[in-house]
This record gives sequence, structure tokens and C-alpha cells, in this order.
Amino acid sequence: MEVQLFIDWLTAYGEGRLLVPNLMVLTSALIHFGAKNENLNGVVIPSLRKYSNAGRAPAMRTIWGHRFDMYKADVNDWLEKYEIDTGKPLPTLKKSGNKTSGMIQIFGEITALAYGALSWYELAPFLNARRENGILWQEDKKEERIKLVTPNAPNEDPILVSSIPPGFEMFLISEFSGWTVMPWVDSDTPEG
Repeated sequence: MEVQLFIDWLTAYGEGRLLVPNLMVLTSALIHFGAKNENLNGVVIPSLRKYSNAGRAPAMRTIWGHRFDMYKADVNDWLEKYEIDTGKPLPTLKKSGNKTSGMIQIFGEITALAYGALSWYELAPFLNARRENGILWQEDKKEERIKLVTPNAPNEDPILVSSIPPGFEMFLISEFSGWTVMPWVDSDTPEG
């Protein structure tokens, strides 16, 4: 039940309906997909609260184990196919040249929400901006993309929020669905 509600939530998000998720359902779904929910050390919540992917990485590796790096590799594969299929390269971050930042961040943001590191109030504007910025990029309206002040730097200028391409929610659904964990399988092994 929780898994289907989570999939429905991601589907609605992709359709432009940003619904407030039931956090118990969200957390249960992520645990079903292999997220750890016990013996989490004190670095998890502070790390999940960070805005950058590098800042969130320690928590993501603690919670997701090998799945975090597997996800990043799968995103790179999806990106390559997406650019070939659409004939349109995705935007890159100016400093790093990274094209997958928003796609990695949304995974961290969903995890941060489920673990209580970010509130819906903090997260919703970023989820909306990621989706909208992806659409604006595809429509060649890059100058209209959304900028926001990050939670970790409230006194700094707004930054351009990295995007997710239209249709990326279907990749997320497929990725999570492939991670179903059976209770007798160790969720931190490559086989599980």
C-alpha cells in the first residue's frame, strides 16, 4: 500500500501536482526500497539538511548503502539516453560541469523529508523549482528559470535551482521499483 501511494505521489509530481505526502507512508516506502531506519549515527540528520549533493553524501551512503552510488550511475546512463532521444543537451553547472545535480538532489531531498531533516515547507519550493526549471529549459526559456535562497545560506543571493528533466519521475519510479528488498536479504549487499 505504501509503495503504491509513493508511486502515485511521484506520478502526481511529474504531472505538476505537488501534493503534501504522508510522511509515515513516505518513510515506509523508502524502507521497503532498502533505506536503513536503525542504528543511524549522529551525522545523518545534519548531513541530510545540507543543500549540496556533497554535503548530503555521507547521510545518503549511511541510509542507502551501495544503492546511492548505483543510483548516481543509473542517472548518468539515463541522462545519456535522454539527451540522445530528445536531441537536447541538459544544462550544466557552471563550476563543475555536472548535468545530474538536480536529479541527485531530488533523491536526497525525498530522503531528507522522510527522515525529518527537511520539512515540507522547506522542501516544496525546491521540488517545484526543479520540475519547472526542467520544463523551462526544454522550452528554451532558460532565462525564466527559478532562483531560490538555499536553506543553508539564508542571507546569500538566490541561486538557480538545478533542474530535473520532464519525465524524470518515471525514471525515479522505475529505479525505486527495482530496489524492492525482501526481509531476508541484507539491504546493503549488491545482491539485495
